[in-house]
Amino acid sequence: MRKNIKKRHQNALIIFITSHNELVYKACNIHPFDFIRKENLDIEMPDVLEEINYHLSHLHPSVTFYINGNAYIIRKESILYCESFNHQTEIHFDTSSITVNMQLGDVEKTIDSNHFKRVGRSYLANMKKVTKLEGTTLYISEHYQIPISRRKKKLVLEYMKEVHH
Repeated sequence: MRKNIKKRHQNALIIFITSHNELVYKACNIHPFDFIRKENLDIEMPDVLEEINYHLSHLHPSVTFYINGNAYIIRKESILYCESFNHQTEIHFDTSSITVNMQLGDVEKTIDSNHFKRVGRSYLANMKKVTKLEGTTLYISEHYQIPISRRKKKLVLEYMKEVHH
């Protein structure tokens, strides 16, 4: 059964729940994420769920932005770049964008990732999404171009080397 699940869902986290304690060693052969005994379900389940949450948050780090009282949970890896204007910041994704009432520096602190670098006064780029640098134009994810400051060009080249090696 595990092989079938893993074929369809490579990153599936398998948790065995059983009343047969003797099966714990057999379950270990197929590398479950965890094992819960039914008689301790109420006690063990919250801990296992906390472990899963911790595991998933590190697998796909996310960030939360609040817009008009609504919380938007966004995977950091999905952000291409951020552009500031008039005390707001537009956060760009592959096919969409959102605008938050935050200055770029505050967005940068909220994202809190080594992969995001200030490439100019008004731009924060996800260096993992950069495809090339031509003059003072940074190409992101093949479709987007953003200007970088001449002062930052050398640093941008260093960032690109760090991320893409």
